[in-house]
Amino acid sequence: MRLELEGKELAALSWGAAVGAKYEGGGFATFFDENVKNELSLEEPAELVSCEESVCATYYGTKILITSYGTPLREFEVGVAPNWVLLDDKVVYLTYEEGVVAYSLEGKRLWRGLYGPARGAARAKGLIYVGTPFGALALSHEDGKVVKEVELGNGSWRVTSSCGSTLLLVNDEEASALALLAVKDLGDPEPVGEVKGVTGTPWISPDCLYVAVPSCGVSVFDLRGNLVFSQSLEGNSDECYGVQAHWGEKLLVGVVDEGLMKSYVLTYEPFSR
Repeated sequence: MRLELEGKELAALSWGAAVGAKYEGGGFATFFDENVKNELSLEEPAELVSCEESVCATYYGTKILITSYGTPLREFEVGVAPNWVLLDDKVVYLTYEEGVVAYSLEGKRLWRGLYGPARGAARAKGLIYVGTPFGALALSHEDGKVVKEVELGNGSWRVTSSCGSTLLLVNDEEASALALLAVKDLGDPEPVGEVKGVTGTPWISPDCLYVAVPSCGVSVFDLRGNLVFSQSLEGNSDECYGVQAHWGEKLLVGVVDEGLMKSYVLTYEPFSR
């Protein structure tokens, strides 16, 4: 599948939703399956989105917009400028420069943790993991208390995704992605693989075997960093780049071509070794 979003600059992708800015001004949120099902025009560019089944949480302006099957349900002010949104078990987690804040779908703030800069979030082994300048924090999803600190060294780390008990973290200073087994109660984290030359926001596969890296198309690596699949977008300009991958039942990749003033959502079927 290849969805073309004319006149739109994609900023973030989740299963069944893509959000971003319109070139003529304002923002958009597009909801799709095999085709576009619904599209919302927003007053300001949308920057982040996370979906859980049919429900999506989109950040734009200073608000979180909650939708179901692409239909707006409610929106609420969040009072922070997040760099990541995670919708998990009907809770919206936002990471930002001072820490993490959690909201219910009704907009009630459930808790806030001031840990310093946090980037990206994913759930593994019943905990919420967020990236820090030195590694990651494992948090209780119930109250945000720190369960474990994971030291990985300087790198401006961000958590992008998880599969089972494995996390994927990006070290933006070294353009690499690290797959890491979630922390046991008393044990140290165990790296299980690293991929070099990462761009955009990569995603780990549900079977924990592959990492998809967005480009003007996609590159898929095994956890040893070996390239196993690569495909470039045909008919692109020199200003084409990848934004985000998202791996569910199928692999989705968000691509922007500024030269053509359009974006794409590319779908790749599952594959095996």
